[in-house]
Amino acid sequence: MDLSHAKLAGSRPGQCPTAAFQCPSSVAADTAGNLYVADSVANTIHRITPAGLITRFAGAHFETGSEDGRGLHARFNGPLSITIDSHNNLYVADSRNSTVRKITPDGVVSTVAGAAGRIGSTNAPGVAARFFLPAGIASDAAGNIYVADAGNHNIRKITLNGVVTTLAGAAGLPGSNDGAAGIARFDTPYGIAVDVHGVIYVADQGNSAIRTVTNTGLVSTLAGLARQSGDSDGHEKAARFSSTQSVAVDAAGNVYVADTRNNAIRKISSAGDVTTIAAAPLLIGFLDGPLPTCPNRPSAVALIGGLLFVCELSKGIFSIDLR
Repeated sequence: MDLSHAKLAGSRPGQCPTAAFQCPSSVAADTAGNLYVADSVANTIHRITPAGLITRFAGAHFETGSEDGRGLHARFNGPLSITIDSHNNLYVADSRNSTVRKITPDGVVSTVAGAAGRIGSTNAPGVAARFFLPAGIASDAAGNIYVADAGNHNIRKITLNGVVTTLAGAAGLPGSNDGAAGIARFDTPYGIAVDVHGVIYVADQGNSAIRTVTNTGLVSTLAGLARQSGDSDGHEKAARFSSTQSVAVDAAGNVYVADTRNNAIRKISSAGDVTTIAAAPLLIGFLDGPLPTCPNRPSAVALIGGLLFVCELSKGIFSIDLR
């Protein structure tokens, strides 16, 4: 399937040109080339095969819940983001349940951290930990999971043995300070990605900025300026964004941003130069038909091979060939 500038779809089983998501919020790929799509409104996870066949992988359409189980018997409540580890396990930031879920390659869903309906900021092993509206999720090469815990305004880490800790930021204290873990502040961190060196990139939505976090919790602002929204290209902090919602980073250190309120995809080069690579006319050009109730904005970006996949809240998914 040639996915270059291709519109994908799929809240019901079918081929790419005929199905439609409700509000796709994240996309990831396994080692076999299957794509997985989290639909935050339909409360489902879909799989798209390399041949383009779309099927529901887990969850039930428009049914909310927190039940673990196999595939279609499991329930989610606002799955906002997904990531895949080296063993093809899928991890889900199940936002309105305030939990992190795991889906094995054969579709078995379990809760690995947090407890449904019990919000908080407790650091602890597994289901004893508490989250508050987790939005973004990413995994590193060692299998650690990182969560942008939006309601708590901090970044959390889940180790291989399931222990949850706060890597940076302070629960309930939004802000924009750079610095060491306990000093740094975020404002509704939403998207998160990890590069090949283990550096974490955060789409700090409330600050309309892109932040970085080292594995020791040191936070810096890479691009944009806290609470100074706009649509200007430029170098690092001279650039302006508006409601940064998702990030992806390539092996060369280039960062791609879903700049949601600007209806744009932005690129931050490894040298720190911010440019706009796709804006509203280009995005809308891939869409057709009447708009549903979701906003017409790019919600997530993901790099898969040489393609940048973009989840667009109002219609579906398309890709931009970066090769």
